Amino acid sequence: MQAAIAALHDEAPNAEATDWPQIVALYEVMLGGTDNPVVRLNHAVAVGMATGPRAGLDLLEKLATDDRIAADHRLQAVRAHLLEMAGDRTGAHDAYLAAAAGAMSLPLQRYLHGRAARLTEGSPFASTEGKPGSPVIPVGDTAPMSVGRAHPNPNRPTRALPPTPGPSAS
Repeated sequence: MQAAIAALHDEAPNAEATDWPQIVALYEVMLGGTDNPVVRLNHAVAVGMATGPRAGLDLLEKLATDDRIAADHRLQAVRAHLLEMAGDRTGAHDAYLAAAAGAMSLPLQRYLHGRAARLTEGSPFASTEGKPGSPVIPVGDTAPMSVGRAHPNPNRPTRALPPTPGPSAS
């Protein structure tokens, strides 16, 4: 199942072109055999992308009562992304900050703070990096409480990266 989901992500040139209904169906098959909170979180993302952010947010509300993931920064990061997609800039801003506060990785903290800053009125970051429908962060694999991993398609990074300077001409 995981390989099929990864293949669907990899085949799509961007998040909007991803076959989200198929990904939802695959997660639902997985949910039939496991009660893994990360699978439920990934399912909520897929539902939000397939049918709209409110549907994903409804699933997150149920997941927030699961002690295995309720305090995990990924739950807040997904909430922030879906709130941003729904047009709730203030709620998204607060959720990005909550996710950053719970993240252990400094690069991830900086990334989430940057996402929050983009949503602040008058922020110098307001017009940079991504659109509301773009992926926020990798959610992780289906192992319980796993660490997020990079997207399998290197041509579709989850955030804009500065250009790497080439070798200097000597």
